[in-house]
Amino acid sequence: MSCVCAGDVLPEFTYDTPYAAQNSFYSLLEQDERPVFLIFLRNFGHPLTRHYVVRYAQSIAELYDARLACVVRSRPEVINENLPEGTLPYTLICDAEGVLYDYLEVPQAKNRFTAYSLEGMRILKQARKQGFEEEPDAPQQLPLTLLLDRGGLVLMSHYGNSITDQPESCAAMQAVMDARARQLEKLEKQARRGRKKCEAEESFDEESAEYMAEEDEFSLAAVEECDAPESEAAPQEQVTADEFSFRLEEPVQPQAPAQPQMPAEPEPIVREQPKRASQQEERDVEAEAIRKYSDVAAALFRSEE
Repeated sequence: MSCVCAGDVLPEFTYDTPYAAQNSFYSLLEQDERPVFLIFLRNFGHPLTRHYVVRYAQSIAELYDARLACVVRSRPEVINENLPEGTLPYTLICDAEGVLYDYLEVPQAKNRFTAYSLEGMRILKQARKQGFEEEPDAPQQLPLTLLLDRGGLVLMSHYGNSITDQPESCAAMQAVMDARARQLEKLEKQARRGRKKCEAEESFDEESAEYMAEEDEFSLAAVEECDAPESEAAPQEQVTADEFSFRLEEPVQPQAPAQPQMPAEPEPIVREQPKRASQQEERDVEAEAIRKYSDVAAALFRSEE
């Protein structure tokens, strides 16, 4: 198998620990809902392996969102003789033949100067003071860090570029889990926004479809109205040829514009004049007045006498 990447699936296999043989790898992954950090180290007696095994055991309480399992190229009985069961708070997988290393293509560096790091040189320097000796031409095993979920699903993989290119402690592994949780939350928010956008677009499409359906019904009704047969027109006046020629020869007189109608003037009020008496009537009236006056005057004279 080539180098594994996120999204790949590791097959089921059995492994040995220093205290039990033929253990199911998938059972290890399914013991807990939390994923498992699987870190490939050198043989258990190497100073680099001892350094990280102890560092992980001391900081295991800082890893609470995942579990830990380490793989070493050592025989189970060798470790069992020197390390009592229950000493390490995590699973230790023994692969002395390097079957998993070869299957996953865990790299090895031939030049120690390109594989060394400052931390690695410091650890090896202290080991040399305690009597550790390493062959000059020995290949340098580089670490591999995997984050696995149930069913062997690879969530993360990192092939080390130096002899110490791996999590320095369990706190570093928890930092990876925190960053992954933030990334998943960000992706979930983007997915929710995408779903809301899709729902809005679907709602808009439905409204547009309803509007277009109404427009189609209106257009269809208009077309049917235009295609409907016209009602029978009123019979037109039949004109003979002679009348038609006469009408063409007859000049058309322009019609004067209609004059506005003024309101009718009111009729003058005629007052009756008193009738004037004739001359005879006037003389008779005057004589009657004189006679009445003479009678009155005579009566007055008689009273004076």
